[in-house]
Formats: sequence, structure tokens, C-alpha cells
Amino acid sequence: MNQPVILVVDDDYVARSITSSKLKSFADVDVAVDGLDAMERVSARNYDALVVDLGMPMIDGIDLVRILRSRSSTKNIPIVVVSASEDPAHFKGAMANGATCTFAKPLRWTEFTQQLRHLLVRTEAVAELPKWAAATNRPQMKSVVKFGSKGIPTG
Repeated sequence: MNQPVILVVDDDYVARSITSSKLKSFADVDVAVDGLDAMERVSARNYDALVVDLGMPMIDGIDLVRILRSRSSTKNIPIVVVSASEDPAHFKGAMANGATCTFAKPLRWTEFTQQLRHLLVRTEAVAELPKWAAATNRPQMKSVVKFGSKGIPTG
């Protein structure tokens, strides 16, 4: 796998800087200062994953997730939502609108980076399934369970 490209979206400079610094050990990292900035960046570059804060001006994290999930070009990108909020309803709202997973701040870096790496590997593996099915000429691959726009073999 080539180095993944991740967009970190957080209006807090310190949180954004720390998160991007931690992720640079295994990824090419861009940053956005709010949801509007993120939308512009996502329109200009393909990302393998997004790390999105919930509480931001302009377009908040939940609205950003909802918008990204409504677009064909971004509906399958892993979106990891982070928040300092202690209200479980915020995390449930993020998941209901399409977040891949959520983490509470302050982040536990080992768990956070392991989960993000796992999501990246899983996303790449799912993207490779149609190529694998064609190369191996597996008839059972004709029947698949939808995973976003990708497929998971059922047999």
C-alpha cells in the first residue's frame, strides 16, 4: 500500500497540529480549519480517510459527514469523528449520518492510530475484490453483499 492520504479537519490549531503530527508517521497529511475548508480540499484531492472534529464553525462535523456521504466521490471514504464532547448524542448523531467510527478527546494515540490503519487496510482490500474476482474467475463472486459501492463475497 502506498502512503495513505489523510485529511485532518479541526478548528482548534493545537488539536489539528498534534493529530497531523501523529499521523505523519504513516500518512501524507493535509489539514483543514473547518468544514467549509474541508469541502474545498476534498473537491481538489482524493483522500483515503478523514479525521473530523464535531464542533466547528461554518460546517460542523455532523453536517460535513452528511454532505460527504451524499456524494458518490466521497461516500466510501472512512470518516473518523473525534470530539471533546461528553454527550453520547453527539457521537450517535455522527454515526447516524455516516461516520465510520468515533473517538472521544483526548485521544488515546495507540488505539486511535491502530484503528485508523485498520480502516485504511480494510478499505484497500475491499477495493481490490473486483480485481481479484476477475483475475481468479470465481463464479461465486457473482453474488456479493454491498459494502458501500464495493463488494464482499458471499460464497
